[in-house]
Amino acid sequence: MQNMDLTTITENNSLGHAFFEAAFSPCVILDKDLFFVAVNQAAASSIKTKRDNLLGKHLLEVFPNLADTDYYHSFNKVIQTGISISLKQIPCTIDEDFFEFSIKIFKLNEGIGITALDITQLTQKIDDLHEKQLELVHINQSLKKRNQELEELSFITAHDLKAPLANLYGLHSLLISENAISESGMFLFEKVKLVTKVMTDKLHALSQIIALKSHSEHQKQELHISDVIDKIKVLHTHEIMKSGAVFREDYKKWDTILYDPIHFESVLHNFISNAIKYRHPKRTPIITIKTTLVENKKLLTITDNGIGFDGKVTPDKIFGLFKRMHTHVEGLGVGLYMANTILHNNGGFIEVASEINKGAEFKLYF
Repeated sequence: MQNMDLTTITENNSLGHAFFEAAFSPCVILDKDLFFVAVNQAAASSIKTKRDNLLGKHLLEVFPNLADTDYYHSFNKVIQTGISISLKQIPCTIDEDFFEFSIKIFKLNEGIGITALDITQLTQKIDDLHEKQLELVHINQSLKKRNQELEELSFITAHDLKAPLANLYGLHSLLISENAISESGMFLFEKVKLVTKVMTDKLHALSQIIALKSHSEHQKQELHISDVIDKIKVLHTHEIMKSGAVFREDYKKWDTILYDPIHFESVLHNFISNAIKYRHPKRTPIITIKTTLVENKKLLTITDNGIGFDGKVTPDKIFGLFKRMHTHVEGLGVGLYMANTILHNNGGFIEVASEINKGAEFKLYF
């Protein structure tokens, strides 16, 4: 083997020598027998050694793990054919240190030139990310299983509590029919009936929430909002006629939406029923429903002139489970919680504006 240094290789090309030496990327030159004849500082630094420890040594003496590999045959192939080759993720081991490079091999005189990109840390980060991804998949599967178990437990609990509560109602009726309650005990008896009713109503509300959470396979359909509103108005015919409620509807901007029909109807039903329920006693209820588009997002605004509430309270108070803004009418504080949950689960949100005795405005972004 003829021992050559970098000066010998580039003595007629001072500019090339300068680029070779100043390059940030590892660059080496091997002769036709694959002995190192030139090594820039970046190449030596990338494998944590000195140039003198590489110059004059055979490729396999430095990287013995390449012996009898396709990578090694690629070096000889370039020498024989003169056709450049790019190789990705070449593993190299020196002593106990592991490195990984992407390289370009090209013919240079009778030997070859090699430019390299050290991807050791990048590969390690990719491996770490892949490991964390697998860990997250495992955690998600575990959480999904636990959620399913909790959902099943909630369903069983709610279902099994219905029977004893129904029995309590039966016992109440039996005690009344048998005149088994003394006049002095009637007050306490009525209190027991009230507590039983509250328990039954809350159990029914929890059953609705469980059904909502269980209805995760969204079968979306194209829905006409005007049809959904008409259906809801039919359900509240008595209250609408009794109160003389007036509906003002404007669906010119959009009247159709791709949504789960059960969820969409549940959302609108809650806001419209609340607008009727919390009407002001001294004025005719006016419920305005209007569709608009805001930055390509569908917006449905529902406004009423009812008794309103303090709009400065926190969202937890407005949309929290079993949280109520008014207690003078029957309710559990579940409707707004369910509506808010549905919208958030589908990528939407709600904005609220209200003042006491000045009505309320709910902006539903779908």
